[in-house]
Amino acid sequence: MIKERKKQYSANGTCVKSRVMFNSNNTCGCGCNLYHLEYDGSEVFTVCNSCGKDIAIIEKNQAKELLKQGSWRW
Repeated sequence: MIKERKKQYSANGTCVKSRVMFNSNNTCGCGCNLYHLEYDGSEVFTVCNSCGKDIAIIEKNQAKELLKQGSWRW
């Protein structure tokens, strides 16, 4: 069973906060270099904006800081 995840929204709360992968080695297999963050209650994931594939899991210390930014909702 896949856990439902919250997405990180921008500070004004109107749109999902997208980020750019600057390192070409870290692009998604589909070729997209834009991603957003999702949180399942225990881990923060980087998720491709184009195909929705999980790209990576954020380290716990960095995740704690990211969870303080913007707003997180379904």
